[in-house]
Amino acid sequence: MYNTRPRTTSLLGKSLLFILLALTPTPSAPYAWAQGGQAPAPPARQANTETELESGKTVEREIKGGEAHAYTVTLRRGEFLRAVATSQDVDVLATVYRPGGEKLLASDLLKYPGPEPLSFVAEREGVYRLEVSVAGTQAVRGRYVLTSEMKAAATEADKERLAAEGVLREAMALEREGSKESLDSSVERYGEGARRWRGARDKFWEAFALHYSGRASSRLGEQQKALEFYNQALALRRAVGDREGEATTLNDIGAVYRGLGELQKALEFLNLALPLRRAVGDRAGEALTLDNLMELHRDDLAAPPLAIFYGKQAVNTYQQLRGNIQGMDKETQKTYLKTVEKHYRQLADLLLSQGRLPEAE
Repeated sequence: MYNTRPRTTSLLGKSLLFILLALTPTPSAPYAWAQGGQAPAPPARQANTETELESGKTVEREIKGGEAHAYTVTLRRGEFLRAVATSQDVDVLATVYRPGGEKLLASDLLKYPGPEPLSFVAEREGVYRLEVSVAGTQAVRGRYVLTSEMKAAATEADKERLAAEGVLREAMALEREGSKESLDSSVERYGEGARRWRGARDKFWEAFALHYSGRASSRLGEQQKALEFYNQALALRRAVGDREGEATTLNDIGAVYRGLGELQKALEFLNLALPLRRAVGDRAGEALTLDNLMELHRDDLAAPPLAIFYGKQAVNTYQQLRGNIQGMDKETQKTYLKTVEKHYRQLADLLLSQGRLPEAE
């Protein structure tokens, strides 16, 4: 698969083939490839029995991929609700629906385990529904704590946090567009978000906004500016103990230094990110950092043996992650497989270039 010799399949190729076969629908998984409402959704996607939300009461529950836990609350027009779903081991999505059933807003700002805030002012009287689910298509299990606070009217501090959450969502939407104009606008919005969170004395979300300011700046090619944002974010993330966020920022600082040609600094920060990602159990992040280390040693440091060392670890990590792909939607499966295939090919080519043919077969 990774060379031109006929009728030869490398071990790396067999591994990729195994993943592809794992995605093939079977009679025991009738809905795995359902598209556009052609078949009923898997039962696991249905929301559990609704639970009434009580202000000031904490709820702790276990959740797994595919589940949606539903909570209801009756609000009058103008009343304020703030809910925070916090998980230590799974990325959660919080979604609120209007009395008529239409989606009001959704919150998956963090993209890794931690607090997911959702605040709003009731537009009209009625029963609002809040759902907590595992974000994306992760076939994982974890626990979360849901806290909520209801008020007759939002205070000035509540309004500030509400605005800060909204600014971050706007900034992320702009960044996803990817054009120069939208990226410029996203940096501005992230900056406003950081100022608002600073005013609210919330270092966790201030650090989040600063990190994403750095990421958008880096995508614009403004690497020194990106470093300034990243370093501010890193200090705050360390101060509040956000280890997942710290690992992400360390990785991204390493990537910026590599782009600037400061290779030893790149290596230093990637080597700081890797053990931290392992410590917090971020396997996808671990694979990404291993890939970065492989490419750094292969392309910049002229150290093929070390590149192979990290490349093999990255492939092994992707292998271990493959158990989650059956739960992914079809488009996400395709993206995942393209990513995996790219790295398998890179490692196979590297092994062949070093004459290590048995390891590539």
